[in-house]
Amino acid sequence: MKLVSLKNVSGNRLAITQVRGLIFAPGETKKVNPATVSHPAVSRYIGRGLELVEAESKEEPKAPAPSKVEEPETPPAPEVTEPTTEPGADASEDPPEESGEDLRELYVSAPGITEKNVDDILTLFPTLDDLKEADKSDLIAAGVSKSYAKKLCDWASDQ
Repeated sequence: MKLVSLKNVSGNRLAITQVRGLIFAPGETKKVNPATVSHPAVSRYIGRGLELVEAESKEEPKAPAPSKVEEPETPPAPEVTEPTTEPGADASEDPPEESGEDLRELYVSAPGITEKNVDDILTLFPTLDDLKEADKSDLIAAGVSKSYAKKLCDWASDQ
């Protein structure tokens, strides 16, 4: 919808009571519907205290389109060699630590960790065990909001 601007050029406050909410302080500019300008109570003030302001554009300004977020390039993963199991090794050992990318996705799925703070948290807590041992103040310092710090501690202990 095209709106027009009205400016109070008089030194007085103008209150047009016939049109609800149309009050102008000295020097104030408001955007109004063109039908409001053609209202008899408003049109009599045009040239006598109110002035139509020429618009630079014919339409109301619109919000800019969201910019495309580019993912940072990740270095290629190093070659992984097959781990050798020694005979007599206990089969109930902990599974090998998750790769960095899997841990990153796991962290992002956690409460309070976002794409913005996941890198800081990964540097401070490179393993899930480190995250389990973290306390609320460490997490807040890493960029987790106060409201999510306890939820993240609980989440990590459940993993």
